[in-house]
Amino acid sequence: MSSWAVFASLGLYPAIPGRSEFVLGSPIFGSIVVHRTAGDIVIHAPQAAADAPYVTTLKVNGKETSRNWLPESFALHGGTLDFSLSTTANKQRGTSVTEAPPSFDVK
Repeated sequence: MSSWAVFASLGLYPAIPGRSEFVLGSPIFGSIVVHRTAGDIVIHAPQAAADAPYVTTLKVNGKETSRNWLPESFALHGGTLDFSLSTTANKQRGTSVTEAPPSFDVK
């Protein structure tokens, strides 16, 4: 459970144990750097606050995205996340079926 709390505080966590894709939430820190030999994960969320849990925009490596998940390549090689957070939800962001996290069939 403690690893889940750390991941949740970062604003990302592995949705499926043993897989490298990350599902996104909202970070509780304004700036985070996770140093890794394969590449650092840098997270910027200047509006992070207890009353601002909603992601209004997100940039992954400088490019805006509406997806609510990150591919395996981000976990393996690192990158930069720039969160814009708000006290109100952006009800259009991340609502398309194509923006949903992948689903894996277990047989």
